[in-house]
Amino acid sequence: MKEYADYFVDKIDQKHLITYILHRDHCQIEPETGKITKDLRLLGRDMRKILIIDNLEENFRTTPENGILIPDFIDDFDDNWLYVLKDFLIRVAENKVEDVRQVLKKYKNRY
Repeated sequence: MKEYADYFVDKIDQKHLITYILHRDHCQIEPETGKITKDLRLLGRDMRKILIIDNLEENFRTTPENGILIPDFIDDFDDNWLYVLKDFLIRVAENKVEDVRQVLKKYKNRY
């Protein structure tokens, strides 16, 4: 949810390196399947610079190489996945990684 994502991004990204956050209201229904997804390609941005963190695998359907799948967090007050990923995300942003997809491929299994 927007409130959840905004709250935690504000907590972990005090340098404001994260430039855009997609929420449920950015989802759309795929006409062919009727499934809900976040199609990152619609942002019109360089996909080498886009990373999505989500608890719903279907949100990676169109761009699986850009995503980090995290466990569900609904009613889980001990959820800390954004915190776990914090240092990794900050390093990616600060180092101005050429292609986040290559970095994710290399480090995805660590998380």
